[in-house]
Parts: sequence; C-alpha cells; structure tokens
Amino acid sequence: MAELKHKAELKILSITFSPSNTHLAISTTHGFIMYSIYPLKQLSSAIFNGGISLIAPLWEQRLVLLVGGGAEPAFSRNELHFWDDARKEVVRVIKLSEPIVSLRAEEDMVAVGVSKGILVYKVSSVRICDQLPACEKWNGCMALSTGSHRKLLVWPHKQQGSMAIKFYEDEKVGKQSVIPVSSSEIVCISVNTEGTLIAAATKDGTMIRVYNSDTGELMQELRRGSYKCTVHQILFHKSNKYLLCTSNRKSVHIFMLKNTGLENSQELLKLNPKVKNKTSRLMKVGGIFWKYFRSEWSMARAKFNDPMKYCSFLGATNKIVGKLMETRNSDHNVRKVLRFCNTSRRRTLFAQRIQEHFRPSPHLLINLLI
Repeated sequence: MAELKHKAELKILSITFSPSNTHLAISTTHGFIMYSIYPLKQLSSAIFNGGISLIAPLWEQRLVLLVGGGAEPAFSRNELHFWDDARKEVVRVIKLSEPIVSLRAEEDMVAVGVSKGILVYKVSSVRICDQLPACEKWNGCMALSTGSHRKLLVWPHKQQGSMAIKFYEDEKVGKQSVIPVSSSEIVCISVNTEGTLIAAATKDGTMIRVYNSDTGELMQELRRGSYKCTVHQILFHKSNKYLLCTSNRKSVHIFMLKNTGLENSQELLKLNPKVKNKTSRLMKVGGIFWKYFRSEWSMARAKFNDPMKYCSFLGATNKIVGKLMETRNSDHNVRKVLRFCNTSRRRTLFAQRIQEHFRPSPHLLINLLI
C-alpha cells in the first residue's frame, strides 16, 4: 500500500452497500473507504497507487474483495484480491484469464462475473464450487443472497428475457430453475436478504417485476414510467415492504410490495394503511391500453438534477434521504457531504461531511424517506 505525497483528488468508481444497508464501501481512483452510514463514521480506508473499480466487503470477516480499474488500475483487471482489513495487506489473489466485470460477495460465497459467465467460490477454501454460463449480451448483472431462508444466485439466462436461479445448500450445489420475464434483455436484478423474492428490470426500463424465487410465480408488476430508460439499481427494504429503483431519468422511485409472505413491517415501520402505490383513474377502461391503465405506479418519487445510480434504505428505518453532493465553504474549498433530506418537504435536515477530496462525480448516494 502506498502513501500519496500530495492530497489527490479522488474520483468515485463504485459504491457497495452491506446486506443490512447499514454500511457502505466506496472504491476510488486511489483506493477505497468504508463507512457506517448512520451515524456517519469512517471505519477503514486504504490508499493505492491506482484505482479500484469493484469492491465487495465481507463485513463480519473483515475481508474486502478488490478488483483494479479506472484509468490507472491498482491491480490487474484479471485478478481478484483479498484484502485483510485487520492486517492491512493483500492475503490472497485469484488470477483469471479474462477481465472481471462484476462481483458479489456474502458470508462464505463469492460470485465473480467475466464475459463468458460466472465463477462461484467458497471464501474459506478459495476454490471454485460452480461455473455458470451467461447470455451473449450479458452486462454483468447478477444478484447473490445467503439469507436465513435459502442461498441462491440469480443472473440473466442464455434465453433472452429469462432469469436463471441456482440454489445452494451448505456445501452442495442445489437445483437450477428458469423464470421467463419478458422478450427483452434483462439488465438489472435484485434479491431480498432472505432469498425469497427476486425483482428484475429489462432493457426498456418501464416495468419492474417481482417473483417468488421458489415457485417462479409473478407476485407483482410495477411501472417505473412510460418512457424508456436504463435502470441502474433495484433494492428491497429489509422489511420486504418497499422496493427502491434508480435510473438515468434523474429520479428515484419507491414502491410498496404486497403479498410477500414476510409481513413483519407493520410493527417495524408503523405503516399508514392509506399509503399505497398509485393507480390510474382510468384503470377500469378496456381496449388496447387496459394493461397500461391498470399499472401500479410508485407510491413515492424524488427528482434530482443528476441521474441517481447508488441508493439505499437506511437499515430497517423509514427515515432519510441522503445525497452525496458537492458543497463549497467560505474558503471556496470543495468538499463532499452526505446530505439527509425530507423528500416530502424538499429541504435539508442536516449534512455530514464525508470526504474532502472527491472530484465531482455523477455517482450519488440516495436514501429516501417514506
């Protein structure tokens, strides 16, 4: 690990949230930084002479998985580095024959995406336990869950518009199933922490579909909007009562989920029974537009000046909007703050400083208040 001679301007390359949505890891052009979100507190950091494009912390084991990237990568893009945050050094390296395009890690499982498919590793033994083929136009999207209910990995099937699901039981590889979603290419997938629900969005970005992972049953169809867009992220709330979606349309949408089979949020969030997804007044109209008029629209939406890419709920709470943004103090020095806002009133409640030397970046961290 190298020390910078001067305070370099850091550019954010990616942001990863913990499964509980209480911590985040930021990879930059010169290393990485990890925070607890609320209260905002820096937990750890490392500086390298190069960039980190992908980061996947194993929070309980104090291991951080790193892949080099950016204009000047810290490591080869073909290598997966295991960083021991207690010892502050790389303890293991996995070398592959092609660049790594995506990375997911939870507990003792690591899914590494390359252009031809996915390699699944056991962290304890650092050995491949499964190899999965991907579709031709795969963009690296996949979702991993190692929750209490089941362990599974979801990714776009080679048949366009379908999802493949692989179940894992302890040390054994379980069954694989396929769920047809649409005729379009799937570009974004998410799984809840229990591994019981899967959400997917296709290339046009107008609809989000939620499925039961075990039966493949379509649980809910949610309409993000009427115009095509690129969906960046889908995220389940810890209570499985809400779903968050970001896209390049400069807006963040919150949907209410129903019939999830995990009805524990009534006590947790003290929901208002009148709060629900919006529907059209013309929902009873028939004809060729009947499906559009009967769509469920988001229960809450926030619009911003820039596209939102990285978002998260704040643990199990129903608070917050946080935006990673640029401000200037009286000395005209640029700094970044994590800004918490009330979306209904569109005003800032408070702001906390996160890092002084970030270069302005389109990557924003948003947390929405229900």
